[in-house]
Amino acid sequence: MKLVIARSQGWSLESTVRELESDGFLDGGNNSPRYLYERIKEDGHPICPVCGTTYVDENHCKSSSGTRKKPRRRKAKKFGPVTPLPSPERAIARFKATLERLIKELDTLRGRDEYLQSGRFTAVSEKDGEKKVWGAGQAPPEPLTTLIAIDALVAGYAGNPRITQLIDALHPSELIEEHSPFRGGILTERNPDPQKVNLRDLDARIKKLRKSGEDVAKLIRGLEEIGPGRRTDEIPPRDIAVIDLVQRRAKEGYSDEQIREEVNRRFDRGPLGPLSLHKDFTLEDIRELREYPFKRGVPFEKRAP
Repeated sequence: MKLVIARSQGWSLESTVRELESDGFLDGGNNSPRYLYERIKEDGHPICPVCGTTYVDENHCKSSSGTRKKPRRRKAKKFGPVTPLPSPERAIARFKATLERLIKELDTLRGRDEYLQSGRFTAVSEKDGEKKVWGAGQAPPEPLTTLIAIDALVAGYAGNPRITQLIDALHPSELIEEHSPFRGGILTERNPDPQKVNLRDLDARIKKLRKSGEDVAKLIRGLEEIGPGRRTDEIPPRDIAVIDLVQRRAKEGYSDEQIREEVNRRFDRGPLGPLSLHKDFTLEDIRELREYPFKRGVPFEKRAP
């Protein structure tokens, strides 16, 4: 968060590194900007040093020729008709029933012994003197697989403390203690053993699970098919907040420079102030937003009072 705030305020990387070192986040001696980004990446939050985008591959802002480029937002190709969707409130009873069922099924985990052998999971439980054997499948017997998947979806990535707690509870290995400098002292953390837990693969699987969950939600919410191409990027709240103003001013004949000046002024001091953590809009941003095939008023104009 300190790095994000420093970037938004225009600090140099060298100044940011010195500030983090003085606060005890870095250990001194090898505190270059490159080292800072390597530390963040090791913690499971790779950040592009060029554009600041998080969770990216290496060379995120480099083209095939090796030159840096500014990432461009992938836009929808054209407008389509607006389809009103049923209120999600209608599904509350359905979701509640599902959660209540899972809560009841938690009792099946009590007194259950599980084993892993030759890549298969099996379980044996005993209740009222009767033993029950829970198969020998390639995934933990239900409801455990479903519950783990839900927790992983909520966590979002392998480095989340929720996943560490889940591994501590369910993985056969022990967490290991790791020590790092913190505010002039030593911070001790208990983390999964990288020799026993494949965190890189786990993180990739969680992201794939999230993508699959999104696709299921799309189909249930009305999308007819999932296209094979790249997905259009989500529109950041920062952009959504100003699209209407940018496109209205463009229709009124204002220049891009005039629109940029007004947007940045209102962004800093007006009703959009709470979003001012981000950098000012550039002329290129204004040109993209002016032509962006999304009108804030279209999907939201029929909002219930």
